[in-house]
Amino acid sequence: MNRITWLSFFLALFFISAVSNAQQIVVSGIVLDSHTKEPVAYASVYMSISRNGMTTDSAGRFAIHINPASKDSLVVSFVGYKLNKIAAASININKPLVIEMIRGNNNSEVVIRAKVNKGLYLWKKIMSKKKYYDRYNLTNFGYESYNKLEIDLKNFKADKVRKNFLLKPFSFVLDNIDSTSEKDPFLPAYLVESLSDYSFQRDPKKFAETIKASHTKGFKNESISRLLGVMNQN
Repeated sequence: MNRITWLSFFLALFFISAVSNAQQIVVSGIVLDSHTKEPVAYASVYMSISRNGMTTDSAGRFAIHINPASKDSLVVSFVGYKLNKIAAASININKPLVIEMIRGNNNSEVVIRAKVNKGLYLWKKIMSKKKYYDRYNLTNFGYESYNKLEIDLKNFKADKVRKNFLLKPFSFVLDNIDSTSEKDPFLPAYLVESLSDYSFQRDPKKFAETIKASHTKGFKNESISRLLGVMNQN
């Protein structure tokens, strides 16, 4: 007898659940500005009690599950408009719902839900560990370094450069100007490349750079070379 009672109880629950789900229907509609009749895009559309909801698309359209037999209400809200509330029992399920929003102050609470920017989140996590991966926290380290520094001149005419005796040291680049890589052609006036071995020791603190090779084109002034030249760039 107890088994029959429990079986009846579960069957009743299943029947009630099935009836409840059967009463859930999808209602589609559009949200418009009552004055301009323009669609209100990305407005919040949700049920007051069940809290299921969504936002309208760029054309102001939406589709939402409702239970017409319930005491729930369909709520539409958007910043700058008055809250619009419609009883579920009064909604005509046989045709699309047209909701017109009236402009005005909305004194009700505004809930803002922001999606997490995953890229920014990961960047913050990386930067929080930056100090742990600073190579200068190591006891010592060393590596081979390649540096290139280039100074360019723009707004020039190749023919005038060839004729100007002061600019003859730069004539080696005039035959290989690539005018397709930039909007305006440019002239590399100074170019220096270097290859060096860099080493660092934390305690006692020492660092050294040994220049293995360097190449310079353009200015021949030694002071300029030292200022712009071959030191390791961090």
